[in-house]
Amino acid sequence: MSGRAVRGAARERDLAFGFLAPMLFFACFYLPLRYSMRVVGYDYAQYFLPVIVVQGMFFTAMSAADRAARDAASGVRTRLSTLPIEPWVVLAARMWADLIRGSVAIAGAVLVGTVFGFRFHNGLAALVFVAVALLFGAALVLGADALGNATAIPKIGAQVLVLPQLLLIMASTGFVPTEWFPGWLQPFVRNQPVSAQADALRDLGVGRYTPALWHAMVWSVALTGVFAAVSALLLMYQVVFGKLFTVTSGHDSIYRFVPLVMVMGALLGAIATGGSLLRERETGLLWRWWVLPGNRAAVPVGGLLAECVRALLTAVLLLAIGVALGLRFHRGWFAATAAICVPVLLLIGLATMVIGLAVTHLGRSAVELSGLLILLGGFFNTGFVPAEHYPGPLQFIVRVQPMSTAVDAMRGLIYSGPVLTPLLATAAWSLGFAVIFGTIAAGSYRTAVPEIPVR
Repeated sequence: MSGRAVRGAARERDLAFGFLAPMLFFACFYLPLRYSMRVVGYDYAQYFLPVIVVQGMFFTAMSAADRAARDAASGVRTRLSTLPIEPWVVLAARMWADLIRGSVAIAGAVLVGTVFGFRFHNGLAALVFVAVALLFGAALVLGADALGNATAIPKIGAQVLVLPQLLLIMASTGFVPTEWFPGWLQPFVRNQPVSAQADALRDLGVGRYTPALWHAMVWSVALTGVFAAVSALLLMYQVVFGKLFTVTSGHDSIYRFVPLVMVMGALLGAIATGGSLLRERETGLLWRWWVLPGNRAAVPVGGLLAECVRALLTAVLLLAIGVALGLRFHRGWFAATAAICVPVLLLIGLATMVIGLAVTHLGRSAVELSGLLILLGGFFNTGFVPAEHYPGPLQFIVRVQPMSTAVDAMRGLIYSGPVLTPLLATAAWSLGFAVIFGTIAAGSYRTAVPEIPVR
């Protein structure tokens, strides 16, 4: 299957493009800028080549998104799913082919860089250079492949990735040092993933192993983890429980489990927010916010809004991975968009509860108890198995608890089933939590925070 992908890329001249594109982009930027950079003391071929390698990895990811979308749109993915092979084999085969494509891009970049003066100063560092670049490429490819599978529209993945890669590359240390950017932009430039990769590759090019290498590795591993961990979770669920629950519930279990994971992702984020607020209180940071001439509600409200944004982005990513594993929008895109907002609706109330408990005298114990209850709720809800599969006395609790109502509403919006009743129940749960614990949070925040001395 990897050979099929590589032969297709060669036949469509994608490999040729991958080899030639870095040369073209290197020449377009190097030739006009080399003199100015030489005047200020930079060997620009040595300085500039790493970001061309990173850009080659972005181009590889765009190609991966397009290839995955074509397989999904043409029915190849469906035919492969009927063969007696493990589900991960298809993804692994595409990954190997994309890494070959990435290696071709690195070769093209190094070749043009060598023509204009780039040199490796150490053979072992050169191998690490290639490995670091391919690791970052693998992280990008994993996300792009999921995007292509989710959309099943060729070229859309490349279009979606154009703007992010352009912004990250331009606002990075790949072209000029951090100090040349405006002061307000320098923290972003210094710490974003493209700068981390460019700095690490630049040091490896001259044979140095610096902290930039670990910074780049952390970014690559983190990005890989974001895309791979949830994919693996959904995949393992399908492998271990999928067939059993599909047979017993009468429909594909992915329409239960994907909404459940989306809700769990949102609620566990609320626990993280509560823990963060608790640490800020214990270290005196909340006290310092309290004495500043600003709105004293800004810290908890800001944390709540940030969690809503994070939950929304996480829901989009999880839904895309679910689509890659076979989930389809039976009620249209508008209903699917509404389903993405359901975890955010429930999060408003649950996050208010966690924030309210975090500033009470119970503090850490209350936040930990909230996390335990949410984790327990993840196994006793209608997203895990239908309510009828639980013992009789538990069925009512399972059916009406807030995670179940949210999952039921999302399943109704995506697949089939009632929507209005579970959606109203979810809104009622969220409103109840927000009113009760919002009142507690307001009182506890006013009394508890000023008591914390600055340390």
